[in-house]
Parts: sequence; structure tokens; C-alpha cells
Amino acid sequence: MIRPKSALMVAATLCLMFVLSACNGENANVNRGPGTALVLIDLQTDYLSTSGKKPIAQDQIAPLVSAVNSLIQAARAQAFPVVYSMNLISQFDFFHIFKHGTAALRYSPGQMIDPQVDSVAGPYFAKSSEDAFCNSEFSNHLDALDTGNLVVAGVYADKSVLATVKTAIANGYKVTVISDAVGSSSDDARDAALEELKTAGAKVETSAEFRAPGAMKS
Repeated sequence: MIRPKSALMVAATLCLMFVLSACNGENANVNRGPGTALVLIDLQTDYLSTSGKKPIAQDQIAPLVSAVNSLIQAARAQAFPVVYSMNLISQFDFFHIFKHGTAALRYSPGQMIDPQVDSVAGPYFAKSSEDAFCNSEFSNHLDALDTGNLVVAGVYADKSVLATVKTAIANGYKVTVISDAVGSSSDDARDAALEELKTAGAKVETSAEFRAPGAMKS
């Protein structure tokens, strides 16, 4: 006879295995299109407000917001599409809440794109885990745009940004991460994530380098 606690653990494990298998499909041999898209990850009030549930380091917020908004302006000027990926966590996702806290709960004020960020540049895609590709509509949208190059900014650099970039590279995308447009709990955590992103195969540039004349190519 299976005890209730054991049954719950088995169910949770099977659920986690299903989520991981759904998010980690790799297809690096796909011929990606020539287009470029700006992908903005988890730029929500709970992460970018000092009163949020899980804010990044306070001294990183203003420079990050400035860099992100400059990227959005550049994308508009060059007619690059912009895509927002954002955490939307169910109040009933007790495993996630136990592990990560109550940031970005669905229907809470903290789930919204932070008002400091230009939030009307493109469509939104919800996710309930670190990897933006866990939402198939996100990858379908990139495919519809004939995208092969992703420019990535957002938070946390060592969590959602890292997970999304690794999946993107595994699926054949070329990825540029904007170093002053990502954030984490500390400068050390952010910088370590940037090094890991480089090792994974991402190009790392500052927003000024990316916006330099001739640097942006569609």
C-alpha cells in the first residue's frame, strides 16, 4: 500500500519530469531565419521595484531599466520585433512558492511589467518556470517572425536569463546578451552568470556596443 505522503512525492516527481521534458527539447540542426528579435525576460515589478517581493540588487535597477529602454528604442528604430517573457505563477503552485517565494503571483500587482520599463513594444508570453521556451507559443512566435538571432535582456541573469539562453542556443539560435541590461541579487551573481553565458556560447555586449552604428543587423 502506498502511503499518501509517498504518493504525493511520486506525483510531484512525475510532474517535474514532464515539465523538464517539455522545456528541454533540443534541435540545434534547425535552419533558423535571418531575423533578429529583442527578448525581454521577467521585467516585472516584483523584481525591479525596491518594494517588490524579490528585487534584484538595488544599485542595478536604474542602469538596467535605462539600458532596456534604450534597446527598445533601438529595436523600434530598426524595426526589430520585441517580445516580453514574464513569470506568472499560480497561487496553487505550492512547490514553486515553497522553493522560490511568492514573487509574480498571477493577479498580483507584482506580476505587471514594471512601470519604469517601456511595456508596449511587443506581445507578452507567460511562463511558470525559468525557461521562456516552456511556453510553446513563445517559440512559435519566434518561428513566425523567421528569427534566428536573439538579443536578450532581463532578470535574473543566473536564473531565467541563463535558462532561456541555454535552450535558445541548444535550439540553433544565435544569442547576444546585453550585459548592462541584465540583473541579479548581487554584482557577483550577475557577473558569474555572464561568464557562464559566454561559456554556453552567447555573445555578451553592452547596450552601447550593441547600438553602435553598423552593429545591429537584421
